[in-house]
Amino acid sequence: IYRALGRTPPEELSRPILRVAVGEVRVEPSGRISPVIDGVVTSYFEWIGAGLYRVDERSGAMHGRKFLVKELYYGNDADNLYLRMDFHTGAEEGLPAMEARISVQAGEPCRASSIGIRFDHGRLETTELELASAPETGHCPVECAFHNVLEVRISLAALGVPPGGGLEFQVSLWQGGLPMDALPHQGWLEIVTGDSGEWFG
Repeated sequence: IYRALGRTPPEELSRPILRVAVGEVRVEPSGRISPVIDGVVTSYFEWIGAGLYRVDERSGAMHGRKFLVKELYYGNDADNLYLRMDFHTGAEEGLPAMEARISVQAGEPCRASSIGIRFDHGRLETTELELASAPETGHCPVECAFHNVLEVRISLAALGVPPGGGLEFQVSLWQGGLPMDALPHQGWLEIVTGDSGEWFG
């Protein structure tokens, strides 16, 4: 219906109406990270401390679900949210025709932000939607790179996250205006961006 009206389908459609129990692995972030945004895993150590989300594909396959993203890593430092998407072998062939959408909710009152990332044969085109005005830091609010993996940096200030505040987010892949994959399968992933000493408090 949305496509017939010439409108973009909302991100909510990437989540199934029928709630099917799908096994998943969730590991909460354990420390600050500041990875290099270059589209490759530059060093094993740069993502140590990141959170991890992974779906148990055996349970999803029973319901005919196709998986494109193998794992999602996430975390933050004092100024930025970092995301890394690892794809299944063969999935990269279809990525040039896809768009990754990142939806974030943060702040009091709750404020929604959305970022679209279009793949283009190893190049990326980023669409920043509804981001707050970030302080003058000399850095773009969004930075991304794709080679073997997709890595993204998003300014916490641009997302409207107050110092030490929390946020929740979802990531989905779209093609031709239709959802292809979504993480998490249901609900949101959460991060508390407290001081480094609070990680182990």
